[in-house]
Amino acid sequence: MSDLNVTQSINNTDNNNGSERGQQGEDDDFDFYYDYAKAAQLDRSGCWTEQNWQEEMEKHPLFATKAPEPGHEHSELIDAFNQLKYDPQFNSIEELMDSYRQDGNENFRHKKYRWAVDSYSEGIRLARDHLSKNQSVENMPTSKFNESLSVLYNNRASAHFHLGNYKSSMQDATRAMFLNSQNIKAKIRFAQCCFEMKRFEKCIIFCSKELNQSNELNEKFQEKFRQEMRILLEQAEKNFKIQNRDERKMVKNEQKRLSEQKRIEQAVEERGIKYQASLFETDHPAVRGCFVQFDDTHQTQTLIWPVVFIYPDVGQTDFIKKFYENSTFTQYIEMMFEITPEWDQKGQYRSERIRCYYQSCQTYTVDGEKRIAQEIELTEFDKSLTLLQVCIKPAETIQENKSDNSEGDDIIRINKSNKSWKNRQSERKIKENADTEHPKLSPVSVTLGDCLACSGCITSTEAVLISEQSHEKVIDILDEKQKNPNNNLIIVMTLSLQALASLAVKHHLNSMESAAERIGHLFHSLGVDYIFDLALARHICLQESWQELSQRFVSNSNAKQPLLSSTCPGFVCYAEKSQGNILVPLLSRIKSPQQIMGLLVKKRLHLVDGQVSNVLPDRIYHITLMPCYDKKLEASRLENRLDESIPEVDCVITPLEVEKILEFKQIRNFDSLACRPLDQFNVGFSPDGKIQSHRGSGSGGYADNLLRMMTIYQKIATQDLMQSEFEWKMVRNADFLEINLYKSEMDSKPLVSFAILNGFRNVQNLVSRLKRKSCSYDYIEVSACPKGCLNGGAQFRNIPFNKEMNEKLTPDSDPILITFEQVQKLYDQLPKTELDLFINNSIENTKTGELYTKLQLDDQFRQKFRTEFRVLEKKFNILNSNW
Repeated sequence: MSDLNVTQSINNTDNNNGSERGQQGEDDDFDFYYDYAKAAQLDRSGCWTEQNWQEEMEKHPLFATKAPEPGHEHSELIDAFNQLKYDPQFNSIEELMDSYRQDGNENFRHKKYRWAVDSYSEGIRLARDHLSKNQSVENMPTSKFNESLSVLYNNRASAHFHLGNYKSSMQDATRAMFLNSQNIKAKIRFAQCCFEMKRFEKCIIFCSKELNQSNELNEKFQEKFRQEMRILLEQAEKNFKIQNRDERKMVKNEQKRLSEQKRIEQAVEERGIKYQASLFETDHPAVRGCFVQFDDTHQTQTLIWPVVFIYPDVGQTDFIKKFYENSTFTQYIEMMFEITPEWDQKGQYRSERIRCYYQSCQTYTVDGEKRIAQEIELTEFDKSLTLLQVCIKPAETIQENKSDNSEGDDIIRINKSNKSWKNRQSERKIKENADTEHPKLSPVSVTLGDCLACSGCITSTEAVLISEQSHEKVIDILDEKQKNPNNNLIIVMTLSLQALASLAVKHHLNSMESAAERIGHLFHSLGVDYIFDLALARHICLQESWQELSQRFVSNSNAKQPLLSSTCPGFVCYAEKSQGNILVPLLSRIKSPQQIMGLLVKKRLHLVDGQVSNVLPDRIYHITLMPCYDKKLEASRLENRLDESIPEVDCVITPLEVEKILEFKQIRNFDSLACRPLDQFNVGFSPDGKIQSHRGSGSGGYADNLLRMMTIYQKIATQDLMQSEFEWKMVRNADFLEINLYKSEMDSKPLVSFAILNGFRNVQNLVSRLKRKSCSYDYIEVSACPKGCLNGGAQFRNIPFNKEMNEKLTPDSDPILITFEQVQKLYDQLPKTELDLFINNSIENTKTGELYTKLQLDDQFRQKFRTEFRVLEKKFNILNSNW
């Protein structure tokens, strides 16, 4: 009995244990699944919901109601279909060529000619790759293959033709005819290109030849082909006659012009005036089309001279295109100052209170009572005499025995014979006081500070150009567009980051983004179509500058000559005119971000909006907002034009001029304007659409960014070094910084040496070191303005502060310095771009390389980013020999 009980007890225990083990197993499984799910953090964001099922359905290729937008992310199914359509593993070369042809035709049908060119080009590339890999006799291309390739070339020729790329269209049509001699569309396209390129004689020869051989064509197309060719032949013959007539006229006019110039030269020589170079050729943009000539209106032998009156003390200029040689300087001065100008409120510029100078081989004082013919006769000019430049300064008098009743104290001696000018209105008073002593004159001289006008380093002569680029011009353009909305004019505006920082501080905004969005709203409401910032163009400028620096370093590694940045037009102006032989060979040949953006706007705007693909560059008006007046001069350079008549930048305005536009439009509260995000030229540069900057100085960070690339190139960079800020060492002052990097701590000679120079005081120190051959830097970032571009000549200076800032000021505080610090603070707060520059030409696998590809910046287009500088010393500026 006891054994039985024991057995039953054991069995019951086993049953209970089995049941518990089963329950425990289920618990363990549940815990395992729970822990796994928790650890995996399963993402169900991709699942369809009641809110997103329509959007997800639209992504499915079988249910989509419209084609995906270019550049947008495709669904996996669409990518799969693309692979089936374009994958060489599933398609023959003929099928792939046909697919790209159909894609191009579809884009062509929708007038997206640039996209059509891309599609045809891809098909052509595949065909050429196929031919290069199969060059054996048994793999020679069939006639069908050649016909397909001929069609691709002809279709691409048509797309190029509609884009106005007639030379490319002609080349493609030629290839199409070579592959298939029966391709009549290619023949017609070739003739059309000859006509559009004004090669009428070539068009006539080609059309005549094809009409004689048209019997060999298919009868189905023969009549239509002959009709098209006859029309082109008739038009070409008519225009060829007109072209020959115009050429004969041009030759005749040229002969007449040369004869007239010879007559003028003889007249100048008869007056005893000697000169070098030419009377009719100059590099000075202010006198284009203006030179010494005869007074033909009165049929006399009187010469008329173009004369510039320069007022260096106030940075103003008067340009007189027709100064008659029988007139006196006094007559013109009294006429010009009959009404007191705004800049002469003190009345200093009067004929009896000024001194005039002109310069040839030496400096002469002008006798105001002499005619210009008498003044410059027997004078030997050491330059071309296209323009006579006269510098005018108010004389400073030192009064002795001053009497309140004296009416003749303001009469001063100014002529070479040390006699006083006779003021017509004061002649009687002069005679009455003839025995009185004239006031003594303090020394008056023409210096570098005089000729580099107030706003940076603009010479007073070039102020003529600035009058052509002003806010009034912008207002007129915008008003004209609003009056005539169908004039097909596209207006684009580009904002520099430094100017935005100054505007933000001026109007007490917390960020540059706020200022940019208000500027965007303001000018968009006035008629501007697209508004961009300048960061993208600066990035391209940095990339091209690195390519130039690295090539210079490799080819000229033994010569210690620095590469000088050329993005500051003030410094470039000084370099070309004053120290050309020393500085010009060292200037970087890369255009500034302003001009690079001008090229992108005029040549690549269709990548922003396909609707403007047919707009020609001359129908795009490009405005830039810059921190410096000198940028107006840069935009006016002949080198910065697409051709003789189309500038890359049409008009430059400054923050000070934006205030004038606000005043003109009666907008009193800038911060009350609505906000409009800026347009993006390329989404890849700033994915979130926010303004981005670069590391380094407020002038663009050229030295800092190129130094980082140089450390990689020289293999001395570490990850910590690339992510940290460089420690620049102050040399002479806060505007002269340098940095030296060594390969090892034991080295005494730096492997890399860079510098940053701001202000003309340091520029002159640089020139001295270059003359002594003691300048060992590899690269120097140069700016004409002290503290760089953030302190540009057109930035706001002494800004009234808000209540919070006024409480922090002390009696010793400098409002101008505090304003600059506020501008720099806002500028430094901008997020820095993460795009990397590529070394050498290996653009693959870099974000900047992808950017170049999207912007279609091939090697040929990148050559447009290069410019040239010239030594202009002793050529047209009469004041430069005293500099």
